[in-house]
Amino acid sequence: EDKIMKKMLFLICAILFTNAIVLAQQLSNLNGFQYKVIDNRSVAVWGCYNNQDTVIIPDVVTFNNVKYTVVEIAGGAFMGKDYIVSVIIPSTVTSIGESAFQECNNLTSVVMPNSITNIGSWAFTYCPNLTSFTIPNSVTSIGSGAFSYCSSLTSITIPNSVTHIGGA
Repeated sequence: EDKIMKKMLFLICAILFTNAIVLAQQLSNLNGFQYKVIDNRSVAVWGCYNNQDTVIIPDVVTFNNVKYTVVEIAGGAFMGKDYIVSVIIPSTVTSIGESAFQECNNLTSVVMPNSITNIGSWAFTYCPNLTSFTIPNSVTSIGSGAFSYCSSLTSITIPNSVTHIGGA
């Protein structure tokens, strides 16, 4: 009976350890993007290394034959990537993290789906070539300084769905 308990405990520990490795997979490089595993079915874009002027974020990625939905653009994911001119975000993404596109000096166009609910603080700060920006009707929160120092920004449309802008 004691041997059976030990074997059961070992098996449970092995399963938990295997799951912890998958969930702790912080940076996995696929097709020029890095992803952070959030849970057993979703990931955040954590970085970009494809040097394309048009960035098309995928809606689903596959690691080890498991499909993960891209639900977030992590804070700082594209920060300082001067080669980016335009970004297309899939409808699976609900959140854009703090400083996600900060200092993307050549960014002129962002296609945001009607699934985004949160735009983090400083998300587009210091993007001097953004001239206009339409925030989708799904957005409820915009963080502090999300569009500060966008020196060419002459038009921004904020929908009635936004209930929180900046601060705590």
